[in-house]
Amino acid sequence: MNKRISLFSGVMVLFAMSPAGAVVCPADPVNAGTNEATGHVFEVYSAPGITWPAAKACAESKNVGGVTGHLATITSSAEDAYVNDLKLALPGEVWVGGSQQVGTGTPYVGWRWENSEGPISVPGLTPPPDSYSNWLPGEPNDIGGADSENYLGIGLQDPVSGWNDEGNLGNIKGFIVEYDVPRTAACIPGSNVPSQTCETVAGQTLIFPNSSFTAGDTIRFTAYEFTDPRVVNGQCTTRQTLTLFTDPVAFGNDAQLRIPPYLCGSPKFLVVKVDATDLTIEGGAVEVSHDTEVVLPDNLYKCSDPIKGNPAANPDPQYQDVVVWQSTDPRLMLENEFGAGLYQGAATEATNGCGSTNAKVRTGSYFVVGMHIDFGGEFDYQQFVELTRYKLSLLQESVTRARSAGVLKNGDATKMTAQLDNAVRKLGRGDPSGAFGHVNQFLKFVAAAKYNRELLPDGKPYNYNGDHLMRGENIAFMLRVKVVPYKPAP
Repeated sequence: MNKRISLFSGVMVLFAMSPAGAVVCPADPVNAGTNEATGHVFEVYSAPGITWPAAKACAESKNVGGVTGHLATITSSAEDAYVNDLKLALPGEVWVGGSQQVGTGTPYVGWRWENSEGPISVPGLTPPPDSYSNWLPGEPNDIGGADSENYLGIGLQDPVSGWNDEGNLGNIKGFIVEYDVPRTAACIPGSNVPSQTCETVAGQTLIFPNSSFTAGDTIRFTAYEFTDPRVVNGQCTTRQTLTLFTDPVAFGNDAQLRIPPYLCGSPKFLVVKVDATDLTIEGGAVEVSHDTEVVLPDNLYKCSDPIKGNPAANPDPQYQDVVVWQSTDPRLMLENEFGAGLYQGAATEATNGCGSTNAKVRTGSYFVVGMHIDFGGEFDYQQFVELTRYKLSLLQESVTRARSAGVLKNGDATKMTAQLDNAVRKLGRGDPSGAFGHVNQFLKFVAAAKYNRELLPDGKPYNYNGDHLMRGENIAFMLRVKVVPYKPAP
């Protein structure tokens, strides 16, 4: 049963449809509900014969709980089933937020979702993207000739679900609006009192440092589910950065989530965007726990530790669930500044343990569940060594900047730098066990050091202590689980 809502407040706008008349954006939906998996609100509007651009403008004129709407985007089978069930209250075809670039000369190329949520998979492509799609048989087909059907409709064959490229306004009965409404996480005192344990989606827990919360503080989050368009038959075949949330109106100019080519969905992944602006995290790190089997039960991989020799696990450490994290401002990520090639992006892989998939990160922002390391082939020991060396270089840079900013005393920074330099040398000489020892010693120095404050332009401190914990514990885990056990015999 769909949950009815009454949060709507709309703006009435006129849009010319043809020389014969105009359309008024409908004021009230014929059906509405909240998708509990993501928290997003959907509304179905009756507007017979409305054009797709007019429906898009109507959607963007509406507001729920302070969140501007957009034509609905459908990036998973669960979301597709939910939206289709909701729209059955309005028989006939309705517009959703997919469109095709004009002038491609083919029905298959150039389909994308609104709201910067990525490309739309089309089976006619060779090779076909493996992202989620649900085209009706024979669609898309540009039945009236090139560029005759550049917009996405659902419901052409009610009650059968399925997508259709459409250009005949006589088939259109309305449109569906989606609102990416943030939810407040359920936060309770954690086991490390007075730390704060917060559950966002079922299967994700965040524990914030005990200095973070004051009375009345909350965190809010929004969840987005995707199927990675770069993954075909379980592997990333397109070696490129995946960029999401690039719409400056919806997300802000600096809110891109940029996932580097070496990280891929399995094939689904869930992005949990956490707004922790109420919190001031001056030290320590946010502890993250992902139970991927709860969040994405149909995904291919989970996290097992140790993976080598575990008969229940694929012995290739590429196929192990990882925690991916990024600040909503990519300029605050060293990966954004130094990543190139397979590492080009702004997000980082931050896993530090298994059971569920665990990590420590510097603050809130984007948390990604359901990704794995994928170099595009069978296990290659040297690729994991190079990835570890890259991670060490970023940690060295972070320590250098902490010293330059006066956050670390020279003596503490010198001791940390020496351990990291030795770890790099040992790794380069083929001694990952020795590198592991130096990283562990680095973490002991981090625990003993006093970190001073450095304020960012927004008045918030840059949490170097959390950065060093996050990167150091991740590198130690990489060495222990994904490098040392796989060192080739001499």
